[in-house]
Amino acid sequence: MKLSKFSAFANILYPHELKYIESIERFENNEIRRILSRIQYNVNNPEKIKEFFDDIDKRKYSYLMKWIKNKLEQADVDVFFEWIIKMEKDVNMDNVNPEDEKKLLNYTKTIYPTSYYFMRFYELLNTYRDFLLIRNRILYYKSIQTYLQKYEPEYIRSVELNKEMNKSAVDIINHHITSTGNSIQWEEFLFETFMDKSFDAFTRYKAFIRLTYIYYNYRKFDKLRDIYNELDNEIQTITFYSKRILANYYSNKAMMHSMLREMDLAEYYAYLSIRQKNYDYLFYIVKLCNILLIENKTQVALKLMVENTPELKNSTNIYSIIGFVSLYIRALNKNHEYLKGEEYGDTFLSTHKKELFSLRWHIFFSAYFLSLLKQEKYEKLLRIGKKYKLVQREKEFFDNARYIPTIQWYFSLSQYMEGRISEKRLQKIITSTREKTKGNKYLEMKTMELQKELFEFIPNIF
Repeated sequence: MKLSKFSAFANILYPHELKYIESIERFENNEIRRILSRIQYNVNNPEKIKEFFDDIDKRKYSYLMKWIKNKLEQADVDVFFEWIIKMEKDVNMDNVNPEDEKKLLNYTKTIYPTSYYFMRFYELLNTYRDFLLIRNRILYYKSIQTYLQKYEPEYIRSVELNKEMNKSAVDIINHHITSTGNSIQWEEFLFETFMDKSFDAFTRYKAFIRLTYIYYNYRKFDKLRDIYNELDNEIQTITFYSKRILANYYSNKAMMHSMLREMDLAEYYAYLSIRQKNYDYLFYIVKLCNILLIENKTQVALKLMVENTPELKNSTNIYSIIGFVSLYIRALNKNHEYLKGEEYGDTFLSTHKKELFSLRWHIFFSAYFLSLLKQEKYEKLLRIGKKYKLVQREKEFFDNARYIPTIQWYFSLSQYMEGRISEKRLQKIITSTREKTKGNKYLEMKTMELQKELFEFIPNIF
């Protein structure tokens, strides 16, 4: 492409970044406005990217790129957080330079209790106040003391809120991973915290993430839409802006649309989430490939997973690793490579047994067992299922409305194929467990998908 450096920069901008840029730009130059218009088109149409104009002076491209980078960096809450960390170190090591001191004082005029990293900034000022006090720098000291006294109630309130938030995380994550206990009791507190714009944005975003988990735990995806619509209006401003936050937001939004089977939107946001590589990149790749498999874009999904295998080897996040491996087996199954799926599952089970049963065994065995079913290796499936008591494990999850009875259906089908139960008994198992999903749109939809998947084995039942 022409203007390759500028194109590479412009075409990975996020839509919300561009909305923010458009809200603050005041360019009168028609050529720069033409460039901005082309950026807008390309960002919103990644499959139909158009080249930039070669009749415009390259210096204008260079100027615009620097301007956009500068404005985004000024708004980026993570850039500000990095500066706070550096400043804390310099203050504690008596190594503060005058330029940073002036910057800190200027921030006292722009950082409010609603700002994203208000709490960390407040704590930095506390440390800096001690630094000033022992050096008798009264003029700066008074200015800092005024800020600390003025916003002390808001800081204390945020600290207490975050203590409650941490308590909620214990119940929410325990429910999410083990399907034991409950987390719905935190919904009202977290919803009110997120909706209250007088709180700092970091606390509000933590509440938003926890709400996402709760609605996922209870499969209440319609409620997710409401809080995402609320956040969408704010995330295109500087309140929540950073590339990391946007990638996380896009990935979570992709998951929501996927659960609601709004697949075009799900794929769109999933692709946005992987434009930038960060710590959660592998997690975002898994979500994208899952969406592609649901859309039957099986070859694209498998190719993408193979390309990102190096990311798997470099990851230390076992939760993401299990998710990737399970989805990779599913992708192999979707591409009719059942033996490869089985062999990959065999290897992973033998090397990561402990991690599997402490975290995401259900997603793994659902994919692995299908590899065995498709090859008619019913005896092996039954042996493994019995050894690890998988049907009983799943029933505990199923009773908490977390999953559909995938393992039980696979296991029971294998029993029937091996002549261990009658067709009547199999039909009773299918019917009784099918009844339990009624009343939950998502579970009903997933159960219907499972029925279609198993139809080829015994059409008259499935």
